[in-house]
Amino acid sequence: FQNTYNLINKINYSLIKDTDELKEGNLFYCSGDPVSCNEVTEVGYYVVDASTVYTCKDIGAGLTCTKEAIDETITSCDAASVGKLFMDSTGGSNNINLCLSNLGSPTKKPLSITLSIGSSGIYLLEKNADAAANVFGITGSNDQYAIVKVKDKVVTLHSTYDSGLKYVYVNAVTSKVMERGDKTCPPKTGTTEPDEDNILELSCSKGKCKSSESEIVFDTTAKGINVLKNDAGTITVMDSSGLGSATTDDMAKMGIYNCDGKGHCEKIPGYIIKAASTYYKVDASSAAPALVTVPEKTATDCKDNVGLIINESTNKICLDDGVVGAITTGNSFIFGTSGISADAPFTNAANRMVTITDTYIAIDTEFAAENSKDYFIKNGDNFHVYKYMQATGTFNPDEVTDIMVYQKIGTTNVFKEVDLSNTAAFPDKPSVASWTIFDCIKGKCKQAYGYVKSNDATVRYFVIPQSGSSNNDIIASDNISANCASADSGTKKLMTGGALCVTYHDTDPVSLPMENGNTYIITETADFTGATSAKIVIKATANTLTYSANYADLGTNLFSGYQKISKRQITTQNKSTLSLYNCPDTGICTLIPGYVLNGNAIYTISATPASDVYTPAEADDCTGKLGEIIQKADGAYYLCLTAALDVAVTHTGNYVLGTLDSSNVFTNTNSDKLIKVSEDFIVLDTIDGVQDNDEYIIKIDDAYKAYKYVSEGTKYTAESTSIIHVYKAVNDHDNVIKFVSSLTSIAAEADLSGHRLFKCTSGDCVESKGYVLGGADATAKIYSNFGENWAPVTDVTCTADSHIGNPSINSNKIQLCMAANSSADATASSYLLKKANTSYKKYTGNASSTIVIMEEPGKKFIKFFFSFFFLPFFSIFNIFKYIKK
Repeated sequence: FQNTYNLINKINYSLIKDTDELKEGNLFYCSGDPVSCNEVTEVGYYVVDASTVYTCKDIGAGLTCTKEAIDETITSCDAASVGKLFMDSTGGSNNINLCLSNLGSPTKKPLSITLSIGSSGIYLLEKNADAAANVFGITGSNDQYAIVKVKDKVVTLHSTYDSGLKYVYVNAVTSKVMERGDKTCPPKTGTTEPDEDNILELSCSKGKCKSSESEIVFDTTAKGINVLKNDAGTITVMDSSGLGSATTDDMAKMGIYNCDGKGHCEKIPGYIIKAASTYYKVDASSAAPALVTVPEKTATDCKDNVGLIINESTNKICLDDGVVGAITTGNSFIFGTSGISADAPFTNAANRMVTITDTYIAIDTEFAAENSKDYFIKNGDNFHVYKYMQATGTFNPDEVTDIMVYQKIGTTNVFKEVDLSNTAAFPDKPSVASWTIFDCIKGKCKQAYGYVKSNDATVRYFVIPQSGSSNNDIIASDNISANCASADSGTKKLMTGGALCVTYHDTDPVSLPMENGNTYIITETADFTGATSAKIVIKATANTLTYSANYADLGTNLFSGYQKISKRQITTQNKSTLSLYNCPDTGICTLIPGYVLNGNAIYTISATPASDVYTPAEADDCTGKLGEIIQKADGAYYLCLTAALDVAVTHTGNYVLGTLDSSNVFTNTNSDKLIKVSEDFIVLDTIDGVQDNDEYIIKIDDAYKAYKYVSEGTKYTAESTSIIHVYKAVNDHDNVIKFVSSLTSIAAEADLSGHRLFKCTSGDCVESKGYVLGGADATAKIYSNFGENWAPVTDVTCTADSHIGNPSINSNKIQLCMAANSSADATASSYLLKKANTSYKKYTGNASSTIVIMEEPGKKFIKFFFSFFFLPFFSIFNIFKYIKK
C-alpha cells in the first residue's frame, strides 16, 4: 500500500478490486513508513499512468471516485474532449495531456497541458457541453469555466482560489490564471503592450467562473428570474401586458435577469416572449435582444438543434433529437444531450431544466429540487422521470422500476414525490386532487390508478381512480371493511390493512393484500380502467394496489386462483386452480388454454378455466391424438400437430395445429391455429401485423414447411406451393419466416439483414444460396448470400469462359453469363453451367428473373445429360439447359 492510491468501500473499508461488481468508492493515498493513509477530498483527476486514472466527482452526497484507463479513442484536444485526459503522441511523444479549452479563447485554438512529474500551475478549464464530462462540476447557467490546480500528475478543482481582486484574470493564450503582479501578460503583436483581447476577466466563486459582463447591480428589489427593462438606470419588471405593448426601442433595453432582491443581478440567456409567436433571443453578453424568425420544422429536425424554437403546427422548443415541448405557460422540460443549436441562446444546457412563463423561456435555476430525488415531467401524453443531481445541477433520465405516488407542483407539468409517512398536508379531498400514481419499468412510465396506503402513525387510505383527478379521495374509516365475505356485487372495498376485496373470475370474492411484488388477475368493474368485465392485471407494493397500461411480463402468464405464480410454485394443493392468460403491455389479458411444462410434470389448463395433471399417452404416432402430447418409445414427449407430423416439446418455436377434435385441451375451435412451444408453456399464439394471405415458412425440426394465413377463421393452412423466393425472419418467432413481397426498397446489404433465400417444392422448402436483385432501375443491384452475410456482387462481366455463371442486370432482371459475351435471362429455367477448371453447378431462376439459386446438380443428373443429350456440345458451349421430362 506504500505510495499508492487505493479505492475503498467505506461501508466495510475493504479494497475495491478491478474484478469487483462495485466500481465506485472513496480514494485514499497511502505513504510513509509505517504506512498511513489519507482520504482524498478534492474533485479532480489522480493519474498514476495511462491505464490507471482515479476520477473523483462530487455528486451531491460527497466525493465519489472511480478507476479507469485513459480513453484511447481520444487523441487530441477538441470540443468533445474538453476537460478530459488524452494521450498525445505528437512528435513521437507519448504524454498524458489534459484538454483545457477548444476555441473558447480569442486565440481560437485548442489548449492542453502535459501532466508529468514537475508539472504545476493554476489554469482555467473550459466547460464541456456534455454534462457527464464535467468532472469539475461547472453547472451554473453562465458558468463556463473552472479554476484547476496542477501538481505533477494530479489536477484538482481550486475551490478556494482568491486572486485578491474583484475579478480573476486569465491569459487566454495559455489558459493560465494570472496572479496579482503577474508580468507575463500576452502582448499585442509586435509590441510589449498587453493585448486585452487575450485577457479574460471573470467573476469566480468556489472555483467556478463566468464572464464579468454577466453580473450587474441594479436599483431594484426584484427577486428571482424576470424580464427587466433598463431605461437609463430606471429598472422596470416587465409583465406580459407591458411586453405586448413594448416598442422595438423598448425591447433593445431588456434582458432576462436572475436577481437576489437586493439589486445584484445576473444576466442569463433565453427568450423573451413579447407576444404569442413573437420571441426575442437574449444571450448572457451585453448585446441587445434579437427578434427570432421561427422556422417551419419538425421534431426530426431537432438533432443538434436543442434550444431552437420551431413551428410544428404550433410553436415548440427542441429538447432533444426527435423531442419537442409545447411553448405553454407553466411548462418545464429537460434539455437532452443532443447538440445545442447555433441559433439558440443557450450554451451547455444538457440535462438542465428549461421553464416557460408568460414572459420568458430560460434555464430554471430557482427550482427547489432535492438531491438524488426523482421528478416527473409530462410532455404531451407522456411522462418522463429524471433524477436531480445537486452537484451538477442536472436532471438525468432515471431507468427506475417502481410504483410511486407523486403530486403535481402547482399548475406546472412537473411532479414531485408524496411523503407517505407524513400525509397531514393532505387533509381533505381537494388536497389530494394533485396526486398521481406512476408505474415505471426501466424508466418507461405510465400513469396508474388504484389505492394508496400511507405510512403515518395512524394509517390513512386513498383512492386515485381512472375517472380523473377530481375524483381522487381519502377513504373514510367507516368505509374500511373488516372482512371479504362478499364483494358487494363487484363494488371494491378496502379492508383493514389495505387489502382490496374484489371478484376475479366470476363473482367469487377474494382479497388482494398490499404485498410488495405480488401480481393479481381480477375482473374489472370500471374504476381501474374504465372498462367492464375485462380481465386486468393488478400490481401490489407495500403501499399500493394499482393498474396501469405498463405491463412487462408479455405473453403467457400463469396464475393460481387470482395470484400470479411461476411453474415451480405449482403444488398438489393448487394444481386444480391454475389458469393461463395472454397479457399484452396494456395489462388487459385474455384467458387461453394450453399446457404447462414443469420438468417431467405436465399440466393441462382449459379456457374454462380448469386444470389438472396431464399424463401423456404412450404411442409411436399421432393418429387420433392431434393437439395432444404423446410419449414415444425413446421416452421423450412430442406434441402432435397432424396425424403425420409431430414436434418434440423441447424444440421451442411456433407451429401450426392440424384439424382437431374436441377431446384435447385446445378443442376443435382452434384447428389450424398457430401455437407456441416454450420452455414453460404450449399455448395459442399470434403474429403481430399478420394479414390475409400472408405466406410463411415454418421450421419443424430439420424441415421447412410452407403455410398461408387466412383471416377468415384466423387459420394457417398448409400450402403446396412451388416457388423460389426471399423470406424474412419474424420478430420474436425464431422459426417463422415471412414471404417478402418486394425487394425494390433494398438499397444496401444491411437492408437484407434477416432475409433468407428458399426453394419450395409442393410446400416442402430448402434454404438456398444464390443471387437476388435489390432496388430497381438506377438503384438496382445484385446481392449474394454465398458468404456468412449478404454482400453486393461486384464481378458482373461476361467476356470470357471464366465468367460463365456471373450475374448481371438487364431491364430489372438478372441475366447469367452463358458463354463469353453471351448472357440470357434466368427465367423459371434451370441451367448447368461450368466455369473453366470448376465443376458444373445448377442455376435456377424464378419467374421474374429477380432471383437465381445455385445448387450442386447431383451425379445422376449430370450422368443423364452426358450420356444421352449434350455430350457433342460440351466443348463448344459449356452449358446445358435442363428440360423437364
